[in-house]
Amino acid sequence: MTLFRLTNTMAVDIRYLWERSPSGPYWFKRKVPKALVPLVGKSWVQFSLKTRDLKAAARLISKHVTEQDRHWAELTTPTREGSIEQGRRLLQAYGVDPVDPRADEMALDLFFDAVEEQLPRKVRDEHQEAYQLDIPIAPKDIDQHLPPAFAAAFAMAQGRFEHLASDCMREYVAARTDDAQSVKSASLPFEYLIKLAGDKPLAGYRRADVRRYVEHLLAGKHSPTGKGIATSTVERYITSLRAAFARSIKEHELRIENVWAGTIEFPKGAKGAGKLMTFAVSWSCWLRLGLA
Repeated sequence: MTLFRLTNTMAVDIRYLWERSPSGPYWFKRKVPKALVPLVGKSWVQFSLKTRDLKAAARLISKHVTEQDRHWAELTTPTREGSIEQGRRLLQAYGVDPVDPRADEMALDLFFDAVEEQLPRKVRDEHQEAYQLDIPIAPKDIDQHLPPAFAAAFAMAQGRFEHLASDCMREYVAARTDDAQSVKSASLPFEYLIKLAGDKPLAGYRRADVRRYVEHLLAGKHSPTGKGIATSTVERYITSLRAAFARSIKEHELRIENVWAGTIEFPKGAKGAGKLMTFAVSWSCWLRLGLA
């Protein structure tokens, strides 16, 4: 706190207020928590409040502190989606390409040094002892001690990061609409898929999952009433999944095939139960997916 005099008889303590010069405007100055410095990009937040009025400066400081507290809380406990985005930015800040981390080994080494600095001293000592004894250290033993953004960035740097179907769904829905009804409609194909086959990395879905998905919906196994979904609706769901997977593959430069790619042949008169659909997938795609 800094003591500032309002009158000859009254003085107040105002946190984060900095009198940079005797005649110039007051400044805001606040130290960034150590754990957030790599994410914020600096150790101090400081800027001119553009006023010499103490009461006005105090109001501005209160507003800025509230905004910073909210932002720093999001950085400290982000959603999975937030952790992913922060992780990418963190790697880029160290000069590491999130898509090809080993493109610059020197930058990667600097990032790994930063990861080590984030670990508690006791954990670092334990890992150092394990290293000297040639005892393997599992990534999860490091991840659990890291802030969320560092854990995500560390996984990306080691090639361990996995883009899940739920990640794909969130991004696809967010890019398409914010209307509640439309969000529900766009999410439904994913909800059926995840309930049936699990929330797996996009690369983890196989041809068998696609067949099971179609058969599951046609047979009505997704519904408590056992009522099957019409082929036109199943086709629409497949189209949504195909587009969503394609978007994630492109946006995140994932080196995988889109398992939903291709067309669907619906048998004549197929209403719902038991008949298989034929997916037209190229031979090269089958080979790359390991399905041939």
